[in-house]
Amino acid sequence: MNRPPRDHLLRALVLGLLLTAWFGLIYGGANYLTGLRALRIRIHFDWELGLPFLPPAVLGYLSIIPLFGLSPFVLHSRREIEALAATLAAVIFAGGLSFLLVPAQAAYPAPPVLGRWSTLVGFARSCALQYNMLPSLHVALGVACVSSYSRDARARTKALLWSWSALLALSTLALHQHHVADVAAGLALGLAVERSIYRRFTRRPAPLSA
Repeated sequence: MNRPPRDHLLRALVLGLLLTAWFGLIYGGANYLTGLRALRIRIHFDWELGLPFLPPAVLGYLSIIPLFGLSPFVLHSRREIEALAATLAAVIFAGGLSFLLVPAQAAYPAPPVLGRWSTLVGFARSCALQYNMLPSLHVALGVACVSSYSRDARARTKALLWSWSALLALSTLALHQHHVADVAAGLALGLAVERSIYRRFTRRPAPLSA
């Protein structure tokens, strides 16, 4: 993997900072507004409450950070970087609207003593907030990135990227951060927005017929 030009890295960094601010505004704002309301909608199945809590899954959960960081190394043009940023911004906005329309809260029992994993799991929980459940933005953002990255990738690389996406999704369940409906909705949202925004703005012109 070649090191991208400095201006490409800088553009990705600036867009990343803007997306972080946008995420904080929408994600934090939705959580705050939901906290002012008493209504909570049930989004889980009873059997989900028996899913084991697996603290080591936090490593997969937090791997979304390096997944974001791959963008300037995988996407080589300005159009691709900006299209991904627009895609992620739209995912965040759509997720925020859904959080307000479907006010929910995780129904899992309190986790056991975490021991050596307490710091990492505590950090993950502090980022996830309390009420932003459906869809899982963790899944939606991860899927949008992986779908964008894998567009021109070789078969083996695609398999690795989608395995990474599956790990992210499963980690949200293993950490009791989300329910199955959240994961399914996140998958659908990530794929839909990536196809409607990223692929639209990075579409290559059809070759001229002879």
